[in-house]
Amino acid sequence: MGFDFPWVLLLGIAIVPLLWVLKRSESFTKKLVHQFRSDPPAPAWFRLRYVFAVVFTGSLLVTGAGPYMEPQQTGDYLFLVDTSRSMQARLSCEHPTFLDRAKKVMQDVIAGVPEARFGIAVFDRFTFPITQLTYSHSYLDSVINNALFIGMTYRATDTDLINALKVVAGKKQAMPRLYKNVEHVILLSDGHLEEEDWRQQLQQPLKDLLEAGITLLVVGIGNAVDTPVPLTDQEDVCSDTMIVIDGKTIRIPFRSDILQVIASGSQGKYFEESETGKLIRYLREETLADITAEVQFSEEQRKSIGWIFLIPAAMALFGLFLL
Repeated sequence: MGFDFPWVLLLGIAIVPLLWVLKRSESFTKKLVHQFRSDPPAPAWFRLRYVFAVVFTGSLLVTGAGPYMEPQQTGDYLFLVDTSRSMQARLSCEHPTFLDRAKKVMQDVIAGVPEARFGIAVFDRFTFPITQLTYSHSYLDSVINNALFIGMTYRATDTDLINALKVVAGKKQAMPRLYKNVEHVILLSDGHLEEEDWRQQLQQPLKDLLEAGITLLVVGIGNAVDTPVPLTDQEDVCSDTMIVIDGKTIRIPFRSDILQVIASGSQGKYFEESETGKLIRYLREETLADITAEVQFSEEQRKSIGWIFLIPAAMALFGLFLL
C-alpha cells in the first residue's frame, strides 16, 4: 500500500494533544460529578471514548493521505498493427474500416488488462515502433486515436507482413534492454498477402520468433465476404466510390487461414475480432506474472482505497454520539 500524500500522516502527532484533552476532560468530569454527589461514568465509558476518538482521527488522517494499492502482477505486450492500404477496407462509408475495428480491439485489451505495459508497432511495407512500452494507458489511447492511420509510409499498398515478423524478432534480440520482457506480441491484421509461396516464406520468421521467445496472439480483422476499399480524400472523408484498377473493383479477402498458420507456427493463439473478451481472459489468466523487481506504475494502475477507512471513521463517530 502507498500514499499520494504521505506527509498527511505526520499530522497523526495531533492524537497526542487530543488524548491529553480527553484526559483533562475525564478529570474535570469526575470532579464535577463528585461535587454534585452523583456516580461518575464507569471506567469503560472513558476508555471507549479514547478508542472512538483515536479511531475517528486516525481514519480521517489515513483517508486524507490518499492510500492506494498497486497490482501484484504485470506483463509487457507489443501490439503489431497492420496499417497497409487493405486495412482501409469497409463495406460502406457507414461501416468502420478494418483499422478502426483494430483500434477498438486494442483499446478494449488495454482497458481489460490495466496492470500491464503496452507498446505499439505498425507495418505496411516497413515496420517500426510508434510508442515505447508504457504503463500510461491514456497516452496509448491518444496515440491510437490520433496517430494511427493508413499510409504512415509511402506506398502503403506494398504490405509486408513477413518482414514485420522478422523485424519484431530482431528487435527483441538486438534491444534486450527494451524488449526483454516482451513474450507476447498481439498481431492485428486482415492477413492479406499477395505472395503465392507464403507458407514457405513464413518458415524463417516464425523460427526467428520462437528463438527470440516471442509468442504471437493473432487477432483477425475482416469480413466473411471480400470487402471493397472506398475512395477517401486528403481529409480522410469517405466516398461511396470504390477503388477501381484496370476496370476491376479492388476487394480485400479476409485471410484467416494465413493468420491461423502464423499463430500456430509461433506456438500462439488465434482469435476472431469478436473474441476480444476471450483474448483478455487469456492475457490475464495465462500471461501475467508476479512482480519480481521494482516497477514504476503510473497513476492509472493505482486503485484508491481511501473509502475503506471512512467506514471505521463513521462507526467511531457514531459511537461518540452514542456516548
